[in-house]
Amino acid sequence: MPLDATPLALADLDTSDDEPRILDLRLAERLGYDRPRAIRQIITRHRPELLSYGTLAPRCVAQRRTNGATHTVTEYRLMEPQALLICMFSRTPRAAAIRREVITVFMAWRRGKLVTPARLSAEMNHAVAAIAARDSRIARLEQRETQLLSIVERLSGRA
Repeated sequence: MPLDATPLALADLDTSDDEPRILDLRLAERLGYDRPRAIRQIITRHRPELLSYGTLAPRCVAQRRTNGATHTVTEYRLMEPQALLICMFSRTPRAAAIRREVITVFMAWRRGKLVTPARLSAEMNHAVAAIAARDSRIARLEQRETQLLSIVERLSGRA
């Protein structure tokens, strides 16, 4: 698999829990792995140290093979210290640059540059209320338009 040229961004962080995390495969792509799943060997090899920083947030997902068969794989969502350790253990030519990306993205999250689910929910509620108010106004205007067209038709019939 070719190197994903897209730098890590806030959108790469999973913030569904309180702690931001990055998917192991996304990190592997940025590190330049030909086979991104190989990063899981590093995770397995260094599991005790990685777990000292918290859960690896494993998630089992179904994956379809090229022959059409489905199998289950475990993907990991890594916290910042875990992602930094993986970058150090990977020893790829891009590891230092990707460590900098990891630090930059997680710092941006800490500085509040990421829309959290709670903030997004409040913004969505505000947007939904604004849309509902607009729709109500449009309905009233359409009703008034119908009334005015009816008046115009009656007046046109008298002429």
